[in-house]
Amino acid sequence: GKDAYAQVAELDAASDKATLGAGKYTYYTLDWVWPFERGEDELDTELGNLAVQQDLTFTIQIKTMATASDNPDDNSGILPPYTGDDFNLILWSALAVGSFIIMLILIIYQKKERQREQAEAQTLETK
Repeated sequence: GKDAYAQVAELDAASDKATLGAGKYTYYTLDWVWPFERGEDELDTELGNLAVQQDLTFTIQIKTMATASDNPDDNSGILPPYTGDDFNLILWSALAVGSFIIMLILIIYQKKERQREQAEAQTLETK
């Protein structure tokens, strides 16, 4: 539960069932509490000594299963954050194509202008 703690052995049977609307998400927070006085001093000491020599690990495996909802209007869960990205693909594609066409026109014009200048220079040299 939200404010309840369970023994490690009890976590094998822990489960939760929730409904999330399309495109939504939720959080699960797991906290670790090691009670100071729990009547198992020998085990606590042994685990503490082991932790000095090697890492002690607990593995948590979370399995999820998605199914279609009987209620298509179910909208529970947390909405993903709005990133502010209103990317308009058609607008930016048109701008890119337009820029490319203008660049081609300028390159062709510049090439023709150079050819004209070279032709004028050759005409002046032959005179």
